[in-house]
Amino acid sequence: MELDKKILKIIQLKNNLNKLYRRIIEQNKDSWEMMLANDQMYEQGIDGNENKIGEGFYSKKTLKIKQEKGQRTDHITLRDTEKFHNSISLQLDNSGITTIAPGAEKDDGNLMDIYGEDIIKLTDKNKDKLIENIYIPSLTQIIKNEYL
Repeated sequence: MELDKKILKIIQLKNNLNKLYRRIIEQNKDSWEMMLANDQMYEQGIDGNENKIGEGFYSKKTLKIKQEKGQRTDHITLRDTEKFHNSISLQLDNSGITTIAPGAEKDDGNLMDIYGEDIIKLTDKNKDKLIENIYIPSLTQIIKNEYL
C-alpha cells in the first residue's frame, strides 16, 4: 500500500510540473525583473544577447547631462528617470513567459525601437543563475513539502 501511495505521488508530481514551474516563476517575478534592470542593464549595460546596449557609450550631449546629474556614464544603462526600469514586468500566459516594459516610451521614441527587443530579455547566464539559485531550490522545497 505504501508503494502505491508513492507511485501516485510521483504521477501527480509529473502531471503538475508545469503548474509548479509557473508557480515558482510567479512567486519570484521580482528576482527576474531586478536581475534584468539592475544586474544586466544598469551594472553591465548589456541586452539579452550580451551585446552592449546601443553603441555602448553616450553622445557628448547626453554624457554632459548625465555627468551633471551625477549618473553613471561608463555605459548605457537606460535608467535616466527610472521610469523604464520600474516598468519592467514579467508576465505569464499560456504561451510562456513574456517581459514587458510599458515605460519604454519616451519623448524621442520607444527604447525598444531604438535599442531592440533584446533589451528586455535576460541573458542565458542570468537565466542559469535564476534556475540554480531560485527555481531549483524552490522546486526541491515544494517536492519535499507536498510530494514526499
